[in-house]
Amino acid sequence: MSSIGHILKQEREARGVSLSDVHAATKITLQNLEALEEERFDSFPNRVYTRAFLRDYANFLGLDSGALLERYEQEWGSPRKPEPPRTNNSKSADGAASLIRAFSILIILVIVGLATVKPITKLMQRSANPKQTPVANADIDTTPRPNKPVASVEASKPDAPSQQPGAQQGVNLTITATEVSWLRVRVDGKQVFEGAMRPSQQMSWQGKKNIAYRTGNAGGLRLKLDGKDLPSLGKRGAISKGWFTAPPAAPGNSQSPPQSQPIQ
Repeated sequence: MSSIGHILKQEREARGVSLSDVHAATKITLQNLEALEEERFDSFPNRVYTRAFLRDYANFLGLDSGALLERYEQEWGSPRKPEPPRTNNSKSADGAASLIRAFSILIILVIVGLATVKPITKLMQRSANPKQTPVANADIDTTPRPNKPVASVEASKPDAPSQQPGAQQGVNLTITATEVSWLRVRVDGKQVFEGAMRPSQQMSWQGKKNIAYRTGNAGGLRLKLDGKDLPSLGKRGAISKGWFTAPPAAPGNSQSPPQSQPIQ
């Protein structure tokens, strides 16, 4: 029977192919190709490389690579080394390892038992005293108390100012956008809004002293002062600015209407 290397070389020469041609097609170096044909399998780093090169070389030549690899394993596979006889030292080592495992299991069981004892003890104490009131509920006062109306509390204050029903405090401004309009609003000197309002968007502010505004599209906004409609601020795309102040209310009378100071 021909050897593996002789089969490879014989098939290559029969096809008229050189080792250089095989190298160009398989990328296997010339040295490794020569080692395969000469059956110098021990020149490869390990059997994985040998099997890979042998498979690729056989496939290139059109040979049955599976049959060649099986034959390689039968002829060149390393025999399994017999296990060394067990000595007294190995038996002692096995016994020591078993003892360590048993001791570890014992420690784990002790830890688990200690962690379980405390909850069980608490449960037994609760079962022995079923009528004991929980501490968490000891500080809860469940006595019903009547609710005092806020109006009565406010009325009891000596310094509470007398107001007539319907009187408004300060100045109230509501702005509704009919078009996209840039707007800036200050309430009592503090800026509260700056940005673009969208159509149908509505915003309201309440100030104690005054509310000032500035817009870049006077015709795209509608203003209400204390619920009353104001005239148009100007034309579409016009810049408009102004302010509304709340004068002090006259004694005994309802608050005077806010004073408007629009600036076109």
